[in-house]
Amino acid sequence: MFNIKEDSKQAYWQYKYDDKVFNDIFYRHMHNNFEIHLIVKGEGAFNLDGKEVDTSNLDLIIVPPHSYHVFNVNKKIPYERFVFNFPQDYYGFDIGDVINKAGVHSLSTHHEIVDSFKKIDEYSKTLNEEDFVRMLHLYVQIILLQLKNTSFDDKESKSTNHLTASALSYIDEHLFSPLDVKTIADALYISKSHLQNTFYKSMKIGLKTYIIQRKIDKAQTMINEGMGATEVASMLGYRTYSTFYKSYTKIYGIPPNYAKKKKN
Repeated sequence: MFNIKEDSKQAYWQYKYDDKVFNDIFYRHMHNNFEIHLIVKGEGAFNLDGKEVDTSNLDLIIVPPHSYHVFNVNKKIPYERFVFNFPQDYYGFDIGDVINKAGVHSLSTHHEIVDSFKKIDEYSKTLNEEDFVRMLHLYVQIILLQLKNTSFDDKESKSTNHLTASALSYIDEHLFSPLDVKTIADALYISKSHLQNTFYKSMKIGLKTYIIQRKIDKAQTMINEGMGATEVASMLGYRTYSTFYKSYTKIYGIPPNYAKKKKN
């Protein structure tokens, strides 16, 4: 079992086994990073941008940057998994072909990829920390290349509710405008309560909370690209900087400009 974090690059690699599972460890979120999630043992329902897929042993989940996701794991059985989470350009080569395969795929017949994950676990038990980290990064790159050159049959997902899909599209198209539940409900000619209830059933997150996370996720990207936090807040439709500051700090645990100042 290993858990490696590289905070300066906002990346981590984890292999973990939980005999007893609590759903609250899988929070609803989105982030700038690319994520690979292999379920070694366990089952549950994975929600990626509103599309829910039932998962089981040796299912691989590919999560592209800026995608909302949450895993509702079955608490009655143990849960064992690999999770790799890192910036899209972390390894210095194009992984676009892998990102385009976003979703849930079964690796039950792709033994060579599973073996690469197993190698990482084996090396974590036999190598010293410095050598293991080198080997870890080597095998993550091998896995990325294997995924890039492998064809998958996507696991069937439950279709996103039409109303929820319309709300998601509206949010994306108006991300740089002031947004609230009433504005979206009015645009879709539906009541606020019906929209909120439908959205929550599909996404497992409240519409207001999703809007905040979507805006703050975009804000982080813009700030990392060099823009000032005050300008970003204004562009994203925040009427006051204090509201933006509180939301950003609550989600990321640091002030908006902290990461940029740290780089400088």
